[in-house]
Amino acid sequence: MHALDAAGLSPVHVPLIATEPVAHTLPQADVLVVSSATVFAHVELPDLPVAVVGEKTAAALRALGREPALVADNLASDLERRLAAVPGRHLHLRAEVVTRELGHEGVVVYRTVEPHVERLPPVDFITLASGSAARRLARLDHQGRVVCIGPTTARVCAELGLKVAAVATPHTSEGLVAAVLALTQTA
Repeated sequence: MHALDAAGLSPVHVPLIATEPVAHTLPQADVLVVSSATVFAHVELPDLPVAVVGEKTAAALRALGREPALVADNLASDLERRLAAVPGRHLHLRAEVVTRELGHEGVVVYRTVEPHVERLPPVDFITLASGSAARRLARLDHQGRVVCIGPTTARVCAELGLKVAAVATPHTSEGLVAAVLALTQTA
């Protein structure tokens, strides 16, 4: 948001989704698999190697004083390919609803909930960082050009009939900001 402020834009923060913990018990595992940094807010990590998807998730793990055993690209398929070479039982710590199931046993540690929002204020751009947010947006009265954090979120938008103006590259918060700024130059 600060980068948008600095560019002379006036961002409006309206959370379309939030998360809450789900009671869980972690079974025996040799490697934990985490595809979302949100997991770390909802689980106490045991002293096991942690494989992650994306630099954002890796940075969140490092902020907890832990080094990832493996950092895959921002695609679950890269994680699956690389984990095939890692022996032992892999346990995917995940949300209640996931866009794509990984080929590993999973434990739900959080769920997505919807804060009360009836309609969005008039805006020029709407940034979406998840399929859950896209599904929520599709049910709201809104205007504005949609900018997605990555191809998975853009695919969900397409399935819902939401027109996507841009997809961030890289697929990060910084990439979202860059995509919005690029659109302001062409508007």
